[in-house]
Amino acid sequence: MIKQNWDLLEEEKKRILNLHENATKNHYLLKEQNESKTETQTVPLNANWQSGKWRLTTNQTNALTQQLNKITNFINQHKGSKVTIQIRAGESRVNNYDREVTPKEKLDPGVLSERRGSSLVEFLKSYFDTLLKKGLISEMPNIPKAQTVIGDTPYTDVKDLNDPTKVAQYNAEQFVEAIISVEKKYDCVVGMQITIGYLPEKGQTGHQCDEAIFELKLNGVSLGEVNLNNSVMDYGLNVTDRNNEREKVKYEKTIQKLEKDWENFVSSGQVKDNEKQKRKYIEQNSTPPEQIPYPNWVEDRAQEKGYKDVDKFVDDLKTINNSFEKYGRPKHYASGRRSQTFTIDGPLAQKIVSSTNANKLVLSIVPLVSPDGKYSIFYQKGIHADTPWVIIQTKDSKEMYSGAPNVNMKRGDLTEKVILETDLCGKEIKKS
Repeated sequence: MIKQNWDLLEEEKKRILNLHENATKNHYLLKEQNESKTETQTVPLNANWQSGKWRLTTNQTNALTQQLNKITNFINQHKGSKVTIQIRAGESRVNNYDREVTPKEKLDPGVLSERRGSSLVEFLKSYFDTLLKKGLISEMPNIPKAQTVIGDTPYTDVKDLNDPTKVAQYNAEQFVEAIISVEKKYDCVVGMQITIGYLPEKGQTGHQCDEAIFELKLNGVSLGEVNLNNSVMDYGLNVTDRNNEREKVKYEKTIQKLEKDWENFVSSGQVKDNEKQKRKYIEQNSTPPEQIPYPNWVEDRAQEKGYKDVDKFVDDLKTINNSFEKYGRPKHYASGRRSQTFTIDGPLAQKIVSSTNANKLVLSIVPLVSPDGKYSIFYQKGIHADTPWVIIQTKDSKEMYSGAPNVNMKRGDLTEKVILETDLCGKEIKKS
Protein backbone atom coordinates (compact mmCIF):
# COMPACT_ATOMS: atom_id res chain seq x y z
CA MET A 1 0.00 0.00 0.00
CA ILE A 2 2.83 2.35 0.92
CA LYS A 3 4.63 1.60 -2.37
CA GLN A 4 1.44 2.25 -4.33
CA ASN A 5 0.96 5.65 -2.64
CA TRP A 6 4.60 6.48 -3.28
CA ASP A 7 4.20 5.65 -6.98
CA LEU A 8 1.11 7.86 -7.16
CA LEU A 9 3.04 10.69 -5.51
CA GLU A 10 5.88 10.34 -8.03
CA GLU A 11 3.40 10.39 -10.92
CA GLU A 12 1.79 13.55 -9.53
CA LYS A 13 5.19 15.23 -9.21
CA LYS A 14 5.96 14.38 -12.83
CA ARG A 15 2.58 15.73 -13.93
CA ILE A 16 3.12 19.04 -12.10
CA LEU A 17 6.65 19.32 -13.51
CA ASN A 18 5.37 18.77 -17.05
CA LEU A 19 2.67 21.40 -16.55
CA HIS A 20 5.31 23.86 -15.34
CA GLU A 21 7.63 23.12 -18.27
CA ASN A 22 4.80 23.50 -20.79
CA ALA A 23 3.66 26.75 -19.19
CA THR A 24 7.22 28.11 -19.27
CA LYS A 25 7.64 27.06 -22.90
CA ASN A 26 4.30 28.63 -23.90
CA HIS A 27 5.20 31.82 -22.04
CA TYR A 28 8.52 31.97 -23.91
CA LEU A 29 6.83 31.37 -27.26
CA LEU A 30 4.22 34.02 -26.52
CA LYS A 31 6.93 36.48 -25.57
CA GLU A 32 8.94 35.60 -28.68
CA GLN A 33 5.93 36.00 -30.98
CA ASN A 34 5.18 39.47 -29.58
CA GLU A 35 8.72 40.78 -29.66
CA SER A 36 8.81 44.45 -30.58
CA LYS A 37 10.59 47.64 -29.73
CA THR A 38 8.95 51.04 -29.27
CA GLU A 39 10.74 54.31 -30.00
CA THR A 40 9.27 57.71 -29.17
CA GLN A 41 9.84 61.28 -30.19
CA THR A 42 8.16 64.32 -28.63
CA VAL A 43 7.31 67.29 -30.86
CA PRO A 44 6.02 70.52 -29.22
CA LEU A 45 3.15 71.99 -31.25
CA ASN A 46 2.99 75.75 -31.78
CA ALA A 47 -0.75 75.94 -31.24
CA ASN A 48 -1.29 78.86 -28.86
CA TRP A 49 -4.87 79.85 -28.13
CA GLN A 50 -6.31 83.04 -26.77
CA SER A 51 -7.87 82.77 -23.35
CA GLY A 52 -10.97 80.56 -23.40
CA LYS A 53 -10.56 79.63 -27.09
CA TRP A 54 -10.19 76.03 -28.31
CA ARG A 55 -11.04 76.02 -32.02
CA LEU A 56 -8.09 76.12 -34.44
CA THR A 57 -7.73 79.21 -36.58
CA THR A 58 -6.05 79.51 -40.00
CA ASN A 59 -3.10 81.30 -38.41
CA GLN A 60 -2.65 78.41 -35.99
CA THR A 61 -2.81 75.70 -38.67
CA ASN A 62 -0.26 77.59 -40.75
CA ALA A 63 2.06 77.77 -37.73
CA LEU A 64 1.67 74.02 -37.23
CA THR A 65 2.95 73.14 -40.71
CA GLN A 66 6.66 73.12 -39.85
CA GLN A 67 6.11 70.82 -36.87
CA LEU A 68 3.85 68.54 -38.90
CA ASN A 69 6.61 68.18 -41.51
CA LYS A 70 8.81 66.72 -38.75
CA ILE A 71 6.08 64.22 -37.90
CA THR A 72 5.61 63.34 -41.59
CA ASN A 73 9.33 62.68 -42.00
CA PHE A 74 9.29 60.48 -38.89
CA ILE A 75 6.39 58.45 -40.32
CA ASN A 76 8.15 57.96 -43.66
CA GLN A 77 11.36 56.88 -41.93
CA HIS A 78 9.45 54.05 -40.28
CA LYS A 79 7.38 52.62 -43.11
CA GLY A 80 5.82 49.30 -42.26
CA SER A 81 5.84 50.02 -38.52
CA LYS A 82 2.91 51.00 -36.33
CA VAL A 83 3.06 54.78 -35.76
CA THR A 84 0.95 56.44 -33.06
CA ILE A 85 0.56 60.21 -32.54
CA GLN A 86 -0.61 60.94 -29.01
CA ILE A 87 -1.70 64.54 -28.37
CA ARG A 88 -1.10 65.81 -24.83
CA ALA A 89 -2.78 69.08 -23.88
CA GLY A 90 -1.78 70.79 -20.64
CA GLU A 91 -3.91 73.14 -18.55
CA SER A 92 -3.24 75.16 -15.41
CA ARG A 93 -5.62 75.31 -12.46
CA VAL A 94 -6.64 78.91 -13.25
CA ASN A 95 -10.42 79.23 -13.72
CA ASN A 96 -11.33 78.80 -17.39
CA TYR A 97 -14.24 79.86 -19.53
CA ASP A 98 -15.39 78.70 -22.96
CA ARG A 99 -15.22 81.93 -24.97
CA GLU A 100 -16.21 80.17 -28.21
CA VAL A 101 -19.83 80.59 -27.11
CA THR A 102 -21.89 83.66 -26.10
CA PRO A 103 -22.29 84.24 -23.27
CA LYS A 104 -19.05 82.68 -22.10
CA GLU A 105 -19.43 79.46 -20.15
CA LYS A 106 -17.46 78.56 -17.02
CA LEU A 107 -15.66 75.24 -17.38
CA ASP A 108 -14.50 72.59 -14.95
CA PRO A 109 -10.74 71.94 -14.75
CA GLY A 110 -9.50 69.96 -17.76
CA VAL A 111 -12.46 70.62 -20.04
CA LEU A 112 -10.84 73.45 -22.01
CA SER A 113 -7.63 71.48 -22.64
CA GLU A 114 -9.74 68.46 -23.58
CA ARG A 115 -11.56 70.50 -26.22
CA ARG A 116 -8.30 71.94 -27.50
CA GLY A 117 -6.82 68.44 -27.72
CA SER A 118 -9.88 67.13 -29.56
CA SER A 119 -9.66 70.03 -31.99
CA LEU A 120 -6.04 69.11 -32.73
CA VAL A 121 -6.83 65.41 -33.12
CA GLU A 122 -9.51 66.11 -35.71
CA PHE A 123 -7.19 68.46 -37.58
CA LEU A 124 -4.35 65.89 -37.61
CA LYS A 125 -6.65 63.12 -38.84
CA SER A 126 -7.79 65.31 -41.73
CA TYR A 127 -4.23 66.49 -42.45
CA PHE A 128 -2.68 63.01 -42.63
CA ASP A 129 -5.66 61.60 -44.51
CA THR A 130 -4.96 64.17 -47.23
CA LEU A 131 -1.26 63.16 -47.31
CA LEU A 132 -2.28 59.50 -47.57
CA LYS A 133 -4.56 60.21 -50.54
CA LYS A 134 -1.75 62.14 -52.24
CA GLY A 135 0.66 59.26 -51.68
CA LEU A 136 2.94 61.35 -49.46
CA ILE A 137 2.67 58.76 -46.68
CA SER A 138 2.05 55.03 -47.13
CA GLU A 139 -0.03 54.38 -44.03
CA MET A 140 -2.34 56.40 -41.81
CA PRO A 141 -0.91 56.85 -38.29
CA ASN A 142 -2.98 55.95 -35.25
CA ILE A 143 -4.24 59.16 -33.58
CA PRO A 144 -6.11 58.31 -30.35
CA LYS A 145 -8.12 60.60 -28.09
CA ALA A 146 -6.06 63.47 -26.65
CA GLN A 147 -4.71 63.21 -23.12
CA THR A 148 -5.37 66.06 -20.70
CA VAL A 149 -2.72 67.05 -18.16
CA ILE A 150 -3.72 69.30 -15.25
CA GLY A 151 -0.92 71.38 -13.74
CA ASP A 152 0.19 71.14 -10.11
CA THR A 153 0.51 74.86 -9.36
CA PRO A 154 -2.34 75.79 -6.97
CA TYR A 155 -4.82 78.58 -7.82
CA THR A 156 -6.91 80.30 -5.14
CA ASP A 157 -8.32 83.41 -6.78
CA VAL A 158 -7.51 86.19 -9.23
CA LYS A 159 -4.88 87.59 -6.84
CA ASP A 160 -2.61 84.68 -7.78
CA LEU A 161 -2.32 86.21 -11.25
CA ASN A 162 -0.36 89.11 -9.71
CA ASP A 163 2.42 86.70 -8.65
CA PRO A 164 5.01 86.61 -11.54
CA THR A 165 6.38 83.25 -10.35
CA LYS A 166 2.97 81.61 -10.36
CA VAL A 167 2.06 83.18 -13.71
CA ALA A 168 5.24 81.70 -15.25
CA GLN A 169 4.28 78.31 -13.83
CA TYR A 170 0.70 78.62 -15.14
CA ASN A 171 2.01 79.45 -18.62
CA ALA A 172 4.42 76.49 -18.60
CA GLU A 173 1.54 74.18 -17.71
CA GLN A 174 -0.47 75.31 -20.73
CA PHE A 175 1.28 73.29 -23.41
CA VAL A 176 0.33 71.18 -26.39
CA GLU A 177 2.65 68.45 -27.69
CA ALA A 178 2.59 65.39 -29.88
CA ILE A 179 4.29 62.21 -28.69
CA ILE A 180 5.06 60.08 -31.73
CA SER A 181 5.78 56.44 -31.01
CA VAL A 182 6.72 53.73 -33.48
CA GLU A 183 6.40 50.05 -32.64
CA LYS A 184 8.91 48.02 -34.58
CA LYS A 185 7.83 44.39 -34.61
CA TYR A 186 10.59 41.86 -35.11
CA ASP A 187 8.87 38.61 -34.13
CA CYS A 188 9.21 37.43 -37.76
CA VAL A 189 12.96 37.94 -37.62
CA VAL A 190 13.46 35.93 -34.42
CA GLY A 191 14.41 32.38 -35.40
CA MET A 192 14.69 33.28 -39.10
CA GLN A 193 17.19 31.14 -41.01
CA ILE A 194 19.20 32.53 -43.92
CA THR A 195 21.06 30.07 -46.11
CA ILE A 196 23.57 31.25 -48.68
CA GLY A 197 25.47 28.94 -50.97
CA TYR A 198 26.16 27.37 -54.34
CA LEU A 199 23.62 24.62 -54.79
CA PRO A 200 23.80 22.23 -57.80
CA GLU A 201 20.28 20.99 -56.97
CA LYS A 202 19.07 24.53 -57.78
CA GLY A 203 20.69 24.42 -61.21
CA GLN A 204 23.93 26.14 -60.21
CA THR A 205 26.86 24.53 -62.00
CA GLY A 206 30.41 25.42 -62.89
CA HIS A 207 31.41 26.98 -59.58
CA GLN A 208 34.93 25.91 -58.66
CA CYS A 209 36.82 28.62 -56.86
CA ASP A 210 38.85 29.26 -53.72
CA GLU A 211 38.20 33.02 -53.59
CA ALA A 212 34.55 32.92 -52.46
CA ILE A 213 34.72 34.13 -48.86
CA PHE A 214 32.31 36.89 -47.81
CA GLU A 215 30.87 38.61 -44.78
CA LEU A 216 27.07 38.41 -44.70
CA LYS A 217 25.14 41.41 -43.33
CA LEU A 218 21.50 42.13 -42.60
CA ASN A 219 20.63 45.82 -42.30
CA GLY A 220 24.33 46.46 -41.83
CA VAL A 221 24.56 44.01 -38.91
CA SER A 222 27.06 41.22 -39.42
CA LEU A 223 25.66 37.67 -39.35
CA GLY A 224 29.10 36.14 -39.80
CA GLU A 225 31.46 35.05 -42.54
CA VAL A 226 30.60 32.75 -45.43
CA ASN A 227 33.10 30.37 -46.98
CA LEU A 228 31.83 29.07 -50.33
CA ASN A 229 35.25 27.90 -51.53
CA ASN A 230 35.15 24.55 -53.32
CA SER A 231 38.43 24.07 -55.14
CA VAL A 232 41.71 22.39 -54.16
CA MET A 233 42.62 24.82 -51.37
CA ASP A 234 39.32 23.97 -49.76
CA TYR A 235 38.63 20.28 -50.27
CA GLY A 236 42.14 19.34 -51.43
CA LEU A 237 43.65 19.46 -47.96
CA ASN A 238 40.75 17.50 -46.51
CA VAL A 239 41.31 14.83 -49.14
CA THR A 240 44.98 14.81 -48.18
CA ASP A 241 44.07 14.44 -44.51
CA ARG A 242 41.66 11.63 -45.30
CA ASN A 243 44.28 9.90 -47.42
CA ASN A 244 46.78 10.26 -44.59
CA GLU A 245 44.37 8.39 -42.33
CA ARG A 246 44.16 5.68 -44.94
CA GLU A 247 47.92 5.68 -45.24
CA LYS A 248 48.22 5.15 -41.49
CA VAL A 249 46.08 2.03 -41.71
CA LYS A 250 47.96 0.91 -44.82
CA TYR A 251 51.28 1.59 -43.10
CA GLU A 252 50.31 -0.47 -40.06
CA LYS A 253 49.30 -3.39 -42.28
CA THR A 254 52.56 -3.06 -44.22
CA ILE A 255 54.56 -3.19 -40.98
CA GLN A 256 52.70 -6.29 -39.88
CA LYS A 257 53.43 -8.00 -43.22
CA LEU A 258 57.11 -7.02 -43.17
CA GLU A 259 57.48 -8.30 -39.61
CA LYS A 260 55.94 -11.64 -40.64
CA ASP A 261 58.16 -11.78 -43.71
CA TRP A 262 61.20 -11.20 -41.50
CA GLU A 263 60.17 -14.04 -39.23
CA ASN A 264 59.91 -16.32 -42.27
CA PHE A 265 63.37 -15.23 -43.42
CA VAL A 266 64.79 -16.04 -40.00
CA SER A 267 63.06 -19.45 -39.76
CA SER A 268 64.25 -20.40 -43.26
CA GLY A 269 67.81 -19.44 -42.41
CA GLN A 270 68.03 -16.68 -44.99
CA VAL A 271 68.94 -14.07 -42.33
CA LYS A 272 70.08 -14.05 -38.74
CA ASP A 273 67.66 -12.84 -36.07
CA ASN A 274 69.08 -9.33 -35.58
CA GLU A 275 66.81 -6.49 -34.33
CA LYS A 276 68.89 -3.78 -35.96
CA GLN A 277 68.76 -5.50 -39.33
CA LYS A 278 65.04 -6.10 -38.89
CA ARG A 279 64.36 -2.35 -38.34
CA LYS A 280 66.50 -1.47 -41.34
CA TYR A 281 64.59 -3.95 -43.51
CA ILE A 282 61.23 -2.50 -42.43
CA GLU A 283 62.37 1.12 -42.93
CA GLN A 284 63.67 0.39 -46.41
CA ASN A 285 60.38 -1.20 -47.47
CA SER A 286 57.83 1.23 -45.93
CA THR A 287 57.08 4.97 -45.82
CA PRO A 288 55.55 6.52 -42.65
CA PRO A 289 52.46 8.67 -43.39
CA GLU A 290 54.12 11.86 -42.16
CA GLN A 291 56.79 11.37 -44.84
CA ILE A 292 54.31 11.09 -47.69
CA PRO A 293 54.87 14.14 -49.90
CA TYR A 294 52.13 16.72 -50.35
CA PRO A 295 50.45 16.96 -53.75
CA ASN A 296 52.30 19.12 -56.26
CA TRP A 297 49.72 21.92 -56.01
CA VAL A 298 50.48 22.36 -52.30
CA GLU A 299 54.18 22.87 -53.00
CA ASP A 300 53.37 25.27 -55.86
CA ARG A 301 50.88 27.39 -53.86
CA ALA A 302 53.18 27.58 -50.84
CA GLN A 303 55.94 28.88 -53.08
CA GLU A 304 53.56 31.37 -54.77
CA LYS A 305 52.59 32.78 -51.37
CA GLY A 306 56.19 33.11 -50.23
CA TYR A 307 56.23 30.25 -47.75
CA LYS A 308 59.65 28.67 -47.18
CA ASP A 309 58.08 26.01 -44.96
CA VAL A 310 55.36 24.02 -46.72
CA ASP A 311 54.11 22.61 -43.39
CA LYS A 312 53.51 26.18 -42.17
CA PHE A 313 51.48 26.92 -45.31
CA VAL A 314 49.38 23.78 -44.75
CA ASP A 315 48.83 24.63 -41.06
CA ASP A 316 47.72 28.19 -41.90
CA LEU A 317 45.36 26.93 -44.57
CA LYS A 318 43.84 24.33 -42.24
CA THR A 319 43.39 26.91 -39.48
CA ILE A 320 41.45 29.22 -41.78
CA ASN A 321 39.30 26.46 -43.26
CA ASN A 322 38.48 25.03 -39.84
CA SER A 323 37.58 28.48 -38.46
CA PHE A 324 34.33 28.33 -40.44
CA GLU A 325 33.07 25.35 -38.49
CA LYS A 326 31.67 27.81 -35.90
CA TYR A 327 29.30 29.05 -38.64
CA GLY A 328 28.06 25.51 -39.22
CA ARG A 329 30.14 24.79 -42.29
CA PRO A 330 30.98 21.07 -42.55
CA LYS A 331 34.19 19.71 -44.01
CA HIS A 332 33.97 18.74 -47.65
CA TYR A 333 35.87 16.16 -49.60
CA ALA A 334 34.84 17.08 -53.12
CA SER A 335 34.06 20.15 -55.16
CA GLY A 336 30.41 21.04 -55.64
CA ARG A 337 27.71 22.01 -53.16
CA ARG A 338 28.61 24.64 -50.56
CA SER A 339 26.30 26.45 -48.15
CA GLN A 340 26.07 27.99 -44.71
CA THR A 341 22.96 28.73 -42.68
CA PHE A 342 22.63 31.54 -40.13
CA THR A 343 19.88 31.54 -37.48
CA ILE A 344 18.85 34.91 -36.02
CA ASP A 345 18.19 34.93 -32.27
CA GLY A 346 16.22 37.52 -30.28
CA PRO A 347 19.02 40.01 -29.39
CA LEU A 348 20.37 39.92 -32.95
CA ALA A 349 16.85 40.41 -34.37
CA GLN A 350 16.32 43.47 -32.18
CA LYS A 351 19.65 44.91 -33.31
CA ILE A 352 18.76 44.32 -36.96
CA VAL A 353 15.29 45.87 -36.74
CA SER A 354 16.55 48.80 -34.66
CA SER A 355 18.90 49.80 -37.45
CA THR A 356 18.27 52.39 -40.17
CA ASN A 357 16.28 50.11 -42.48
CA ALA A 358 13.78 49.16 -39.78
CA ASN A 359 10.91 48.73 -42.24
CA LYS A 360 12.69 46.05 -44.26
CA LEU A 361 15.57 43.60 -44.36
CA VAL A 362 18.53 44.43 -46.58
CA LEU A 363 20.84 41.46 -47.18
CA SER A 364 24.34 42.36 -48.37
CA ILE A 365 27.72 40.69 -48.83
CA VAL A 366 31.21 42.07 -48.36
CA PRO A 367 34.00 40.32 -50.33
CA LEU A 368 36.91 39.34 -48.06
CA VAL A 369 39.52 37.76 -50.37
CA SER A 370 42.04 40.43 -51.33
CA PRO A 371 45.81 40.70 -51.92
CA ASP A 372 46.17 41.63 -48.22
CA GLY A 373 44.39 40.65 -45.04
CA LYS A 374 43.61 37.38 -43.28
CA TYR A 375 42.37 35.65 -46.47
CA SER A 376 45.19 36.77 -48.76
CA ILE A 377 46.45 33.17 -48.78
CA PHE A 378 43.58 32.41 -51.21
CA TYR A 379 44.13 35.39 -53.50
CA GLN A 380 44.94 34.73 -57.15
CA LYS A 381 42.59 36.50 -59.58
CA GLY A 382 40.26 38.31 -57.19
CA ILE A 383 37.03 37.62 -55.35
CA HIS A 384 34.53 35.22 -56.90
CA ALA A 385 31.68 37.03 -58.70
CA ASP A 386 29.05 34.36 -59.34
CA THR A 387 25.61 34.89 -57.85
CA PRO A 388 25.00 32.77 -54.71
CA TRP A 389 21.69 31.08 -53.97
CA VAL A 390 19.72 32.49 -51.02
CA ILE A 391 17.03 30.72 -49.00
CA ILE A 392 15.08 32.49 -46.24
CA GLN A 393 12.91 30.52 -43.83
CA THR A 394 10.86 31.64 -40.84
CA LYS A 395 11.28 29.98 -37.43
CA ASP A 396 8.49 27.55 -38.29
CA SER A 397 10.43 26.47 -41.45
CA LYS A 398 8.14 28.33 -43.86
CA GLU A 399 10.13 29.22 -46.97
CA MET A 400 9.75 32.92 -47.74
CA TYR A 401 12.40 33.24 -50.46
CA SER A 402 14.51 30.92 -52.58
CA GLY A 403 16.44 32.22 -55.53
CA ALA A 404 19.62 33.65 -57.01
CA PRO A 405 19.41 37.45 -56.65
CA ASN A 406 21.34 39.66 -59.02
CA VAL A 407 24.54 40.59 -57.22
CA ASN A 408 25.97 42.52 -60.17
CA MET A 409 29.51 41.93 -58.96
CA LYS A 410 32.66 41.89 -61.03
CA ARG A 411 35.59 39.62 -60.32
CA GLY A 412 37.92 41.27 -57.83
CA ASP A 413 35.35 43.88 -56.71
CA LEU A 414 35.77 44.36 -52.94
CA THR A 415 32.86 46.75 -52.34
CA GLU A 416 29.79 45.75 -50.33
CA LYS A 417 26.88 44.66 -52.51
CA VAL A 418 23.18 44.53 -51.64
CA ILE A 419 21.88 41.19 -52.92
CA LEU A 420 18.29 41.17 -51.67
CA GLU A 421 15.65 43.32 -49.98
CA THR A 422 12.68 41.78 -48.16
CA ASP A 423 9.99 42.78 -45.70
CA LEU A 424 10.51 41.92 -42.03
CA CYS A 425 9.26 38.38 -42.64
CA GLY A 426 11.59 37.63 -45.55
CA LYS A 427 9.25 38.24 -48.48
CA GLU A 428 11.09 39.83 -51.40
CA ILE A 429 10.51 43.51 -52.10
CA LYS A 430 10.66 43.65 -55.88
CA LYS A 431 12.09 46.77 -57.45
CA SER A 432 9.74 48.63 -59.75
